[in-house]
Amino acid sequence: MPWWYCLADSWIFVGSVPATYAMARGWAEFWPCWIAVDLVGVPELLHFGYYPFAVLLNDPNAGALPPQFAGYLAHHSA
Repeated sequence: MPWWYCLADSWIFVGSVPATYAMARGWAEFWPCWIAVDLVGVPELLHFGYYPFAVLLNDPNAGALPPQFAGYLAHHSA
């Protein structure tokens, strides 16, 4: 296991908790939090060989917009 794994995994967890709470409350201003989580999560998935998950996490054609883009669009369309 690489030395940075625990830091990256903690970053993903700690960033996802408030972002998920904000989404549940309907707050669209938390989309930067999802981007910060994805900036760490996607490279981690790629490092460990989970290529399909890394692509799906940021693929807007996967059936729904990823949370960070949906929040951005909701925030800027109002």
